[in-house]
Amino acid sequence: MAFEEALPEWNNAGTEPLQAKKDAGWEATEKPPADWFNWLFNRNYKCLSEIRQNASDTEGRISIHDRELANIEAVLDIDNRAISGNSKFYDLLDGTNTYSTGKIDMTRTFALNPINANQTSTVVDDITGFAAGQEVTVFDDVNSEEIIVTAVNAGTKALTHTATTQSYKAHANICRSSVEILGKRMRFDGWRTGGVGTGLLEYISGLEITHDIRSAAISPDKKFIVFGVRTDYNDSTALGFFRTYEFDHITGQIGAKVWEDSCGANVFPIITGIQFTNNGNFIVVRSTLINGGSPRVTTLAFDKVTGRVGTTAISVLANQTYALLNNANTYLIAVSSTTLNVFPFNAETGVIGAVFATKTVLRLYGSPIITANDNFIIAPVDGSPYIAVYPITNGVVGDKLADPATLPPAAPYNVMLSPSNNFLGLVPAASPYVMVYNFNPVTGAIGTKLNNPPTLPASYCNAVGFVSDNCIWAFCNMTPFVYTYLLTTSAIGDAINQTLIESPGAALSLGFVSDNYILGIGTTSLLGVKLYKMRTEEVIPLLTGVARYNITPAGTTDETVAWVEHEKDAGFAVDGALSIVDTAANESYAAMTKTSTDLSASVTEDQFIGDVVTAEEKVTLKLTLSRTLTSVDKAITKILGRVG
Repeated sequence: MAFEEALPEWNNAGTEPLQAKKDAGWEATEKPPADWFNWLFNRNYKCLSEIRQNASDTEGRISIHDRELANIEAVLDIDNRAISGNSKFYDLLDGTNTYSTGKIDMTRTFALNPINANQTSTVVDDITGFAAGQEVTVFDDVNSEEIIVTAVNAGTKALTHTATTQSYKAHANICRSSVEILGKRMRFDGWRTGGVGTGLLEYISGLEITHDIRSAAISPDKKFIVFGVRTDYNDSTALGFFRTYEFDHITGQIGAKVWEDSCGANVFPIITGIQFTNNGNFIVVRSTLINGGSPRVTTLAFDKVTGRVGTTAISVLANQTYALLNNANTYLIAVSSTTLNVFPFNAETGVIGAVFATKTVLRLYGSPIITANDNFIIAPVDGSPYIAVYPITNGVVGDKLADPATLPPAAPYNVMLSPSNNFLGLVPAASPYVMVYNFNPVTGAIGTKLNNPPTLPASYCNAVGFVSDNCIWAFCNMTPFVYTYLLTTSAIGDAINQTLIESPGAALSLGFVSDNYILGIGTTSLLGVKLYKMRTEEVIPLLTGVARYNITPAGTTDETVAWVEHEKDAGFAVDGALSIVDTAANESYAAMTKTSTDLSASVTEDQFIGDVVTAEEKVTLKLTLSRTLTSVDKAITKILGRVG
């Protein structure tokens, strides 16, 4: 629950009365000493603080315990089924599966060149996760088959394998599993064409939040989203507080609220920015008063287990409008008016040291960014040249580098570097609204401007981001549209997608990408959060999908039983196959016996039983999803199993 009232803060500890006075109480006409009142008010404040703290802790623990309970219930469900065995495995499709001995293998890559029939070696984009003895599926939009990997060459990124029986296009997928897990559903994925951007946004999850949200950040381990919230958008006296939700970056689900509390005396009500330290133990918070005055920077502790934000400030910097940590987390860069200040930062304690370097800079229009190598600060500027680059060496900021040959037409609302820092994207407050420059992260030079896209946003954009090194998106909050474009070193291509976002409020104030997720936040009377997944490549739907689970039994085994719960449809089916072999042998699958039971009008459970003659240690379960039409969007919702 949200605490609306401010705590009656009273920090003078006073003097505790003797026990005799506590027993006797006040006497008529008595005038108690001021220190007794200080003691009483201080005790009231501390007790109320403890009650609020424990209430918030309890709420966070309940959510975490609920998820743990789901894991325990899965284990008990397996135990209650009348089949013995030495190990249990399950998948609740929520990214946890605490006690499961089986895990889905999502290893996936694509062939760099076409694959011919009878080919036995294929150069791929990435060999991570592949090993000799694995069965993998190779497919494009026409053909599909299973092959066995016999060797992996890390130097050439080549997979040696049993001979293919069919030919495949360049960028054919080679994978252990060809399914997608979203929203606690294992569903069909498809042929990922490998770099052909679509810019398609797919709505994943959302929240209805009845408070004003001004900032958000995802924890480094991607388990939590922390929001900076104000209780009432229209109330100038409204309090600021933090709210933490669970986040599953695999499925894209925003989960339960696990923490909420006021931001404390050293954080102002308007929380304009949140940045995590790399270790996830602290957050750096930017905040202001309701009128934007008295900006300050505060560091607070963060509990990576519960999602709790500390209320006691570790360090506070007054009158600093913008602030960011460098990538190494060794110093903090803050801006006060036209002075850029550099402070040493201790990532182990969250302490900001005394300023050790300053630099007079142009007045900033928005938050600066820093290159991945920590050598250059790039800042949007309030006035010509509108964009500026400053070198920084060991925390010392140098003179502004040369301006780009083509200046932006106005100050940009937002600037962003591509993942490899070879492009600089920005969204000016005047047409062309989206601009991209070539950028050299070694010299800090802003190079030539890419040609404008043929399709421009309808009006100014307030956010820009890179999906990849060759794909950029820009958010136009007047529509609200997300425009996505493919890039070359010379031009921004035509809009490959213009997605009208389902707005959570009258406008979206923020868009950012984490693992290709875009988070939109409403700030006016209709408030909320919408999370979308950005498709970075074209995905051609297929009629089949495969999921392979690597299972680690307690010793050797000769039998496996699995129960697969899935949505019911005449055009959708699940089949199982099992491989139980010696640890040094190639996987070898045999079909499992299947028995189906309808749990309801919309849900079916399939039981699969498989066994071998000789007990071995390496167990792999393969589930094959099939459908009659690509329009059949049914999915697996739960998997339970026992290894005999």
